[in-house]
Amino acid sequence: DISKQTSNHINEFIQSHIDVLITVCDNAAGEACPVYLSSAPKVHWGVEDPAKFEGSEEEIENEFQRIFTILAKRTHAMVEKYSISKKLQLKELTQIGSLI
Repeated sequence: DISKQTSNHINEFIQSHIDVLITVCDNAAGEACPVYLSSAPKVHWGVEDPAKFEGSEEEIENEFQRIFTILAKRTHAMVEKYSISKKLQLKELTQIGSLI
């Protein structure tokens, strides 16, 4: 159950070591992102924002589940790739971002 989860602003992690920075909402691709000075690879895994979806309660729930499934597939692929090679290349991260 992820109903109590929230998104976090990048400023909450500014003192942390970040290995990779991944943005996901398609709206974020066109927005100015906060300045983050790091050598960590940055990649965009665009998906539709399910909060913008309109429909019945069931259709909205299904859209959230669809987006969750896409992101879960991408995250699992990233973890699997890392567990094999112990490193992630920007090209690989970008390819993983196209999984649906």
